[in-house]
Amino acid sequence: MLKTTNTARLCSLWQVLLLSLHLLAAVSDAKPSYTVIAPDVVRPNTDYFVAVSVHDLPDPANAQQDVELTIRGRSDQGQTISIRQETTVSSDRTQIVRLRIGDLGDGAYTLTARGRSPVTFDQTQELSYVHKGYSVFIQTDKAIYRPGNQVKFRAVVVGPDLRPSVVGSIDVSVSDGAGNVVREWRRAFPTLEGVFAGEVDVAGAPVLGDWNITVDVSGQVFHRSFLVAEYVIPKFGVDIKLPHFSTFSGGDLSVTVDAAYHYGGPVKGEATVTIFPKYKSSYLQPIFSDPFRRVVDIDGTAEIKVNVAKELNLSDDYAREIVFDVQVKEELTERIQNNTASLLMYKYPYKLELVKTADAFKPGMPYVAYLKVATQDDKPVQDDLNEVSVNWGFSADTSAYNVTSHSIPSDGVIELSFDSPTSPLNDLLGIEATYKDLTQWFSTIPRAVSPSNNFIQTSLLTPKPEVGKNVRIGIKTTEPIDWISYQVIKNAIY
Repeated sequence: MLKTTNTARLCSLWQVLLLSLHLLAAVSDAKPSYTVIAPDVVRPNTDYFVAVSVHDLPDPANAQQDVELTIRGRSDQGQTISIRQETTVSSDRTQIVRLRIGDLGDGAYTLTARGRSPVTFDQTQELSYVHKGYSVFIQTDKAIYRPGNQVKFRAVVVGPDLRPSVVGSIDVSVSDGAGNVVREWRRAFPTLEGVFAGEVDVAGAPVLGDWNITVDVSGQVFHRSFLVAEYVIPKFGVDIKLPHFSTFSGGDLSVTVDAAYHYGGPVKGEATVTIFPKYKSSYLQPIFSDPFRRVVDIDGTAEIKVNVAKELNLSDDYAREIVFDVQVKEELTERIQNNTASLLMYKYPYKLELVKTADAFKPGMPYVAYLKVATQDDKPVQDDLNEVSVNWGFSADTSAYNVTSHSIPSDGVIELSFDSPTSPLNDLLGIEATYKDLTQWFSTIPRAVSPSNNFIQTSLLTPKPEVGKNVRIGIKTTEPIDWISYQVIKNAIY
């Protein structure tokens, strides 16, 4: 039996949908209980919400539980903080309490929940301080500026819910590539929509490089860089067309090179295609093999076919990233433009992925997972002839596993449901899937742990929840329940 008797529960709320479910056995002598749910982080200039519930109070029709919530602590600068809020909660009800957090500095803070009557409790939980209370999005009208250009930019200040926020004054500055401040705005005030707009002129002979826009909002600093450079627009461009992926046994791979002037005309000349694997090594001088190189004539478009795995002498032990470097030399002026592209090579053109719905299975309840059958570029496999074989079992002994076969649906996602045993000897769920010549073993799923050895399982039954409409939640328990207490929390974005 799961009971919450005189025990506070403080846990993180930052989920899209959080259901706090507390089960009581169907007995008449249930003792009074309470639940407190709150974030485990505190942020400056935000609202801090706490959900307080009480259950089975004496004389439930008239009883009121007095609750006092206090955030207190001391900042690193020596400032003492105490934010207190009181409320009353009826039996079998939940009250959402708001504590307004002001300009809070880094330090050590706690949340204390204290009940006086009719249930007495006093619980304190440490909170983690997170400095970020706002987000600032900085935009420029271009990514690259030349000497003599004017830089136009704007900064949008938003709160945790991504709505524009008016925070008072902010500090804004623009610095050049050497870190020299070119222009600054002290104690600037954004509009009611949280927007500050500014502009700065780039001199005729400026410091080149990455310039920086800095916005300071209540001590939170945000940056955005842009490039100031002397650049010449290239006379023509080079484009490389490759398949999304390839396999070691796939034979010849087609590489198409397009070269065109900016007005659309084709470039005539010579294209040099260099192909080599990308190496990742902890050694100063990693093993390097000679690249494959081929020179072909080009008149707007050129195509070559090459067996990459054979030419580069690659094994199929693991996926490899292959780099294609192309240089095009114009025939008349001998100008050179280049471009680079890459693709991944795999052993198989398809893959198997297991999407878990929970990190652990609950004894006596079905465990649902989804098996995704897709090509290496994440497109669903369309195959109505071959099935996927799944070996699974609730033990480490794979010889005793069950074998089931599944056809592949049009979206490539197979729903798997496993009825979990209640025996404590079955402490893991092993799953292995086979499609054609690919066999994939997935990491085992452990058995969930409960002090009372009872469990509850929830599932979202509404496919696409919408604001203002009902949402259906499925609930399964390992023992009968009298009632359910739940809180629905919106997602907080930081």
